[in-house]
Amino acid sequence: MCGIDIDLFQKLDFIEFRQDLLFRNTDLDRLLFENRVTRSQYEELLQLMDMFNKNMIENVNKDEFESAVLNVIHSNNEDLPKMLAYKFYKQNRYTNVFSNLY
Repeated sequence: MCGIDIDLFQKLDFIEFRQDLLFRNTDLDRLLFENRVTRSQYEELLQLMDMFNKNMIENVNKDEFESAVLNVIHSNNEDLPKMLAYKFYKQNRYTNVFSNLY
């Protein structure tokens, strides 16, 4: 593809996404930025949050949610799932997740 390495496109997308996070500058965006979340991880996280938000009536437990989030973000920070759920909750997004699990 024009002799340009695919890795270069991935790096450019990562930089552009991080720039978007800086410009939006919400608490959620800062948390994503600090944890070096990529655009694809963020999109996967949104799908995950949507799924858990819709299925919160069923028996979903905190460990299942936290494990799923950490697998998407590829992080060892055990506090990250709760922090993300809270930041979404404060933005009035995926409110069932935080209010039912924490």
